Amino acid sequence: MNDETYRIYKGLQKPNVMFGLKGPNITWALGTAVAVLVTVLIFFFLNLGLLAGIGAALIPLGYGGYKIKYKMDHGLYDKKKHTGVLIVKNLTTKM
Repeated sequence: MNDETYRIYKGLQKPNVMFGLKGPNITWALGTAVAVLVTVLIFFFLNLGLLAGIGAALIPLGYGGYKIKYKMDHGLYDKKKHTGVLIVKNLTTKM
């Protein structure tokens, strides 16, 4: 048997960054952009007017912007924040 070792490439170990957004925020920004585009196109093709479509697009734009800002301020991932006192009982027994 040969004892050969192989180098394993583990990546750069850095988060994805695009336009100052990290990780999941890139997905939120892309989803917001698509939602705004779809909203404008729906209003435009229903002959409700381009201006009305742009006005209606402020709803997904505002929500997406709020969500991105919230996630940037409170961390990228959902975390449980326990408040108060946690009581941990001894689960081991003496033998």
